[in-house]
Amino acid sequence: MTTTVDGTYTARPTPPSHALTLNGVSKTYGSNKALDSVDFALEAGTIHALLGGNGSGKSTLIKILAGVVKADAGSITIGGTDYVAADQTSARARAMGIHFVHQQNSTFADLTVAENLALVHGFESGIFSRVKWGAQHRRAQQILERFEVPVSSRAPVSELSAALQMMVAIARAL
Repeated sequence: MTTTVDGTYTARPTPPSHALTLNGVSKTYGSNKALDSVDFALEAGTIHALLGGNGSGKSTLIKILAGVVKADAGSITIGGTDYVAADQTSARARAMGIHFVHQQNSTFADLTVAENLALVHGFESGIFSRVKWGAQHRRAQQILERFEVPVSSRAPVSELSAALQMMVAIARAL
């Protein structure tokens, strides 16, 4: 509660819903502090970008979230649950629903769009674990339509522009 000039009380605004919060995350490499007690929060339902100069710790922070690099200190909060940042693993990051799309192309040019999308969630399969290609392409086309990616699920990724390949990678992560 806050007091106004006339002495009445008003409720404090509700803080935004945080989908992910980092508290006190630190990482050193020898005598170099890559991250020094970083606090960072991402609001639910929003898009964020990490910006900074070379050596500012952006990649280190992402690698800690992804479980690729071990933090020296700090915590990660997601879904109301606190985790020790030093204990983060790639398996836990996936279980938390954390996915990354890096600025370098992460699609596989020799595969179709549907095959690239299936790399995260698996292939539709039937008897004897044979891939059900019709179902696979229908599922992929639904994903492409949902995210308004104007390509066919049957298109070879090698034939797509760099921008469309990035859109496929984003759709795969989402």
